[in-house]
Amino acid sequence: MNADAVSGKKILIVEDEEGSRQSLAAMLTDCDADVTAVADAEGALAVIEQRLPDAVISDIELPGMDGYYFIQKLRDLESKMGAPSAPAVALTAHGDEAHQLRAVGEGFQMHVMKPVDPAGLLRVLDRLLSEVRQKPGNA
Repeated sequence: MNADAVSGKKILIVEDEEGSRQSLAAMLTDCDADVTAVADAEGALAVIEQRLPDAVISDIELPGMDGYYFIQKLRDLESKMGAPSAPAVALTAHGDEAHQLRAVGEGFQMHVMKPVDPAGLLRVLDRLLSEVRQKPGNA
């Protein structure tokens, strides 16, 4: 696992299942990420208004506002704030191509199947965060 990928990064986890949320938060905290974990999209948007994350990991099947609507609201909020789009990973139990295409079409960069493979998720975050670092104007 490449823990350096997330070290010092502000990672927002949006996951309604408490065990999954705690497990993801613990794994990323162990990699020295600065983790905020919330149970729903409304809570995530409140966090984002105060502090923009470096990356977002969000379940799709959330209570109230689902992950698809959440990512649209996040992108609108980033645009209004003049902020770059944070890399976002969709978590879902649905692995079919239609769900993958919808996740990317709605504003996520990647789609990861549940149950989450920690090493695989870190590889995805490493790839997404390294793409951000390589964009002109980014450190």
